Amino acid sequence: MKKTLCHRLNCILCLLGIWIMPFLSSYSQEITLEETVTATISEEYLMPNEKLWVQIMATHEGRPTPSKVAYMELLNRDYVPVVQELTALRFGQAGGYLTIPDNLPSDYYLLRIYTRNSPYYSPQNGVFHQLIGIVNPLIPPVSGAKPVNDTFLSKASTAISDNSSQLFEHTLDDEKISLQLLGQPSDVLTTSISYQGEFPLIPTLREEKLYDAQPEPKNYISEIFGHIIHGKSLERVIDTTETFFLSAHGLESKFIIGKARSTGDVFFETGDFSHFNYVIVQSDADKEQLNFVVESPFWQQKPTEEFIIPYLSFSESSLSFLQERMVASQAASYFQYWSPEPIPSNPRLFLPDRSYLLDDYNRFDDMATVIREYVPEVLVRREDRKTVFRSINKPANQVFKMNPLILIDGLPILDNDAFSKFNPLGIKQMEILNRELYLNHKLFEGAIALTSFDNDFGKYDLPKNALFLAYKGIQFPLTPIEYAPVDQQLSSLGSLLLWKTLTLKGGNENITIPIPVLKGAYKVTITKWGKTSIDSVRKEKIIQIY
Repeated sequence: MKKTLCHRLNCILCLLGIWIMPFLSSYSQEITLEETVTATISEEYLMPNEKLWVQIMATHEGRPTPSKVAYMELLNRDYVPVVQELTALRFGQAGGYLTIPDNLPSDYYLLRIYTRNSPYYSPQNGVFHQLIGIVNPLIPPVSGAKPVNDTFLSKASTAISDNSSQLFEHTLDDEKISLQLLGQPSDVLTTSISYQGEFPLIPTLREEKLYDAQPEPKNYISEIFGHIIHGKSLERVIDTTETFFLSAHGLESKFIIGKARSTGDVFFETGDFSHFNYVIVQSDADKEQLNFVVESPFWQQKPTEEFIIPYLSFSESSLSFLQERMVASQAASYFQYWSPEPIPSNPRLFLPDRSYLLDDYNRFDDMATVIREYVPEVLVRREDRKTVFRSINKPANQVFKMNPLILIDGLPILDNDAFSKFNPLGIKQMEILNRELYLNHKLFEGAIALTSFDNDFGKYDLPKNALFLAYKGIQFPLTPIEYAPVDQQLSSLGSLLLWKTLTLKGGNENITIPIPVLKGAYKVTITKWGKTSIDSVRKEKIIQIY
């Protein structure tokens, strides 16, 4: 009885989906949001393989933005991205990170953070900018070839106001640093204590001068339900009835479909499915090669040519503290300073009528024999010298007339002959749906979904006319280990002593961390988040630890 009710509910949801999802998808792609983005970072100078932690706030009309994705990137002095990541926004807040590659030369880099649409309204308010210093012991900095225009630099902070509010007090002794955060209950504060040493203070950028003109948007793509993958058909004549299949793959997989607009644009809503590494695009049209591209979701506009990123330089007297900083980085790398957060499983595409664990049955050499021998819910036939599959329509008690949707680890299989000859030795499970399945505008007459043991398509020969692209989804969430008890010195080996975002419960809150091994100047940065960047307050202070 429960199973019957579940199937009926599934059918109702599918029917609702075919009516509602195209509307939601269109709505999410065309709604415009004038957003303000600001952020605070864990430290200004890093070495290869270290993580730059960021805390992001995005607002729309003074409220948390409904956008679900924030974009982070580091640009070199030629404005070429060297690191790009997506992080999930929840109620306008996000915690993300960028891992510094080990092949970057020592230099200053431009950090940019924004949402999918925010740069197009105002690069000054919609994009957070910050210079970051990368110190690579193996690749020294280059000497300045062009004079730096100081009109783009400012000593005063423009992203978050720095007023006279007292946000913290601190005390030092031989064993510990005691930090008292000051505020009211429910105040949200981000706290950082990072090594400053003899590094020069990095100036703030005058964001209103960084770009020549207001950017003109090509497409407003508001990601209020999740990340949207934007593809485009390059055919001379666009067939608006053609259906494109996109499968996104990582630890799990997801199958998404889309239909081209008259302009050739195709939008794939990933929804709650976030963490993937590559995508595969196919079409229901019979083509030898797919004439299709996937657009980068990152903002393409570069700063004005008049803006020259300052050059990083060190004197011979800096050698000692740089060696100490390098030793601290290498020592800290042996200990885990972050832990993965739990990731929810991807919702199932459908509730199956029948499931088969293939190890419970005789293993045959091809899928056609497997289905003939012990899958009565699907028929295998030959028509016009080609293999066809016909699923039983369980509610109507008759046979469907079209092929069912066939998936292997989320990858749609469009070649029935190749599938019928496929050896399922690497397949763990087969699920059968014996009823209609609606996905956006498309109706499928049943479904066969295979899951492999190793998430490798069971060694199925992937289609030659498909488009394979490396495409990273939203990064895996990590939580840095902010501090350890005083009797544990592990957290004090590196350059970042504290990185923590918390909500004050009873007002003031005390934090105690051990004295670091690396001695010298440290910067304490406290950011109190308001409803907008104007209401937010940042306080910074240099403390000396001997």
